[in-house]
Amino acid sequence: MTVALGLVCSDGVIVASDSQGTSDHQTAAPSIKVNLVTGLPVVWTASGAVYCIEEVQNDTDKWNTHHKLRNAVIQGDLPAIREQISSAVHKVLKAAYQSALPLGERQINPQTGAHAFSTSFLFLGWSADAPWFLEVDGSGQLNWHTDKRFTAVGSGGAFAEVAGAVLGHLIEGEDLSLEMGKRVAYRAIETTCNVSSALVGGDVQLGVVDKDGAKILDKAEVSEVHDAVAGWKQMERELLRGQLGGGSTENLPDIEDQPSDDPSTTE
Repeated sequence: MTVALGLVCSDGVIVASDSQGTSDHQTAAPSIKVNLVTGLPVVWTASGAVYCIEEVQNDTDKWNTHHKLRNAVIQGDLPAIREQISSAVHKVLKAAYQSALPLGERQINPQTGAHAFSTSFLFLGWSADAPWFLEVDGSGQLNWHTDKRFTAVGSGGAFAEVAGAVLGHLIEGEDLSLEMGKRVAYRAIETTCNVSSALVGGDVQLGVVDKDGAKILDKAEVSEVHDAVAGWKQMERELLRGQLGGGSTENLPDIEDQPSDDPSTTE
């Protein structure tokens, strides 16, 4: 089971996920859920059938050599990105379905009404100095979320959507920097793992793309985001208590003492 999300920021894009995988026997094990597209400014995550996700992952390793797809991503040609990514994903999924299921066998789960291998993919990129966010959902539909800026999928996706709505005042309106976005994404996944009964959990995984390219944050970098989120929540507690007369705000740190959102000011 999974909770995964994508977030569009003013200077980059983010994908985030939990790290708990679940086998067919409902046993939990650590799983890598945030991925890069080799050689291209794209990060992605997914929720659904592990087999389908692995097949798409194997295919994305070759996207950098796919002339039309590569050009679409580099140039930021949104119609072409939509066409090329959806074509590549649908082709892989079709082959996976045919390989995994005998001809004529039912592919619809009679209990849920969903396809037996229903899988949703979130692809985000930073191309030609602009973000884009494309979802290929479990039914094969294509959804742009660039303007919405935030979408979550998976068994814990509804919980993450609620967490995102609670933080909506940060996502909407004024520009959300990538550094701030990491904290919002982390907090949405962390909150979902804390409250959801949908077999999600483990460490938060984060992947980003900006003008410098795509990367997956390592454990030390994720730990820094964790500490920043913990400090953020503590400030909220202190501020609210001060506003309601239940505490003092005199010990709150000054704004200039907080970590800068400008990466150029950090070591």
